[in-house]
Amino acid sequence: LRHARATQVRVTISAVTGCVSVEVVDDGLGLGHAPRRSGLENLRTRAEIVGGSFSVTQAVGGGTRLFWSVPA
Repeated sequence: LRHARATQVRVTISAVTGCVSVEVVDDGLGLGHAPRRSGLENLRTRAEIVGGSFSVTQAVGGGTRLFWSVPA
């Protein structure tokens, strides 16, 4: 919220048979050209180590959508 200047954020956590996922969507400025993204790369690496996935995309209507998913 602080860096993106978002006014709203939605966090959805899902646990279904065989998969745990977290989606975070905000209405902020988006990622832009931030010089460091080590925290995001850490999330990607941790997901991939256990066969999961991680993505960062522009949210519908602006802002950012992060999606992290790993096998349960």
